[in-house]
Amino acid sequence: LRENRQFENADALFTQIEIDIVRAEKFFLRQRISQEWVRVNSHLPLDSVERAVEKIVEIEAFRRAEIVLAYAPEKGREIEFVKELMFQFPNKKWFFPVSEKDRTLSFYQIQRWNELGFGRFGILEPIDTSIGLKMEEIVDPIFVFIPTVGADSSGNRLGRGRGYYDRFIVSLTDQDLTYRSASVIPSFALVESIPIESHDQKIHQVIVV
Repeated sequence: LRENRQFENADALFTQIEIDIVRAEKFFLRQRISQEWVRVNSHLPLDSVERAVEKIVEIEAFRRAEIVLAYAPEKGREIEFVKELMFQFPNKKWFFPVSEKDRTLSFYQIQRWNELGFGRFGILEPIDTSIGLKMEEIVDPIFVFIPTVGADSSGNRLGRGRGYYDRFIVSLTDQDLTYRSASVIPSFALVESIPIESHDQKIHQVIVV
């Protein structure tokens, strides 16, 4: 979980132990959900994408949003709903992330799914980065899809552990942008309680299919 270190006193050690416990719980929860993906992949309902899209369309904040921040779901690890959603809503402005070396996300606009190519971490990212998202120019509410390993009904989210989206959500809040966030997960990734740390950011809506 971390490097070996010497602590100044017992209180500092106890504080670190509490952090280590949460991170260990997260690690094993990611492992369990990943194993479940392996188990159900060949049995995943064929209509899972369709059901995800149907539930998203029912969300007023999505229907009203002109700008949508999305991502390319990883095959065999996430519900692949985004491509179909883009097809049904071609008039929205779709932005996809590029992970930067400073552990931040930059978003760029694309019009078609084939404008994505494999980037860092083997994840599909925009090939053309000429049209970037300028958050200081956004005046209307936006809708943000957040990739998520697992979540609970309170909106606590378990990510991949790199913190990219937690930092991005903080940046949205810091700039006082009006947005609605959602994650799409299979039913087995909805858990009773997600262990959280101080930097973890909640999502507004968990869509379970």
